[in-house]
Amino acid sequence: GYRQKDCREEIIKMGKKKESIEDSVLSINMNNLINKIYNNKNDLQTHLILLSLILLIGIFLRFYNTPYRYSIGDDSSRDALVVIEGARNIQLPITGPFSSLGPFTFGPWYYDQMILFTFFTQLDYGPWIFLSIASILFILVIYPIGKVLINKNYGLILALLSSIATPQVSIATGL
Repeated sequence: GYRQKDCREEIIKMGKKKESIEDSVLSINMNNLINKIYNNKNDLQTHLILLSLILLIGIFLRFYNTPYRYSIGDDSSRDALVVIEGARNIQLPITGPFSSLGPFTFGPWYYDQMILFTFFTQLDYGPWIFLSIASILFILVIYPIGKVLINKNYGLILALLSSIATPQVSIATGL
C-alpha cells in the first residue's frame, strides 16, 4: 500500500512537471517567435538601409562629374546622332544598330528607348543619362535575383558588386 501511494504521488508530480514543461516550452516557442519577428523586422530595415547605401554608391559612381565623363567612340557617335536626330524630328528608326559580329542589325528597342527619353527630357546628354539610369536599375534587378538564388545577404553582395564593377560604371558613361 505504501509503495502505491508513493507511486501515485510521483505520477501526480510528474504530471504537474509535464504540464509545467509544456507551458515553459510553449512560452519559449512564443518568445522565439516574437524574437524572430522582431529580428526579421530589424533584418529587413538593415537590408533596406544597406541596399539604399549601395544604390547611393552606384549613383555617385555613375553620375559624378557627369558631362565630362561621357565618351563618344565610333559606334557611340553614330548612336548619339541617331538618338538626337530621332528626338528632334520625332522619328523612330525601323532597325537598330549594326552588329560588329556579322551582317545583321539589332532590333530598334535600343534606339527607341533613348529617343523617347531624350524627347521627353529635352536634354543634350539624354542618351548617356538614360544608360546611367538603366545601369542603376540593373542594381535593383540583381538584388532580388541573388535573394532568390541563395539569400538576402547574397543579393546584397551581388548588388554591391554590380554597383562598383568597372564594366558597369563604364557602360553607364558611354553609348
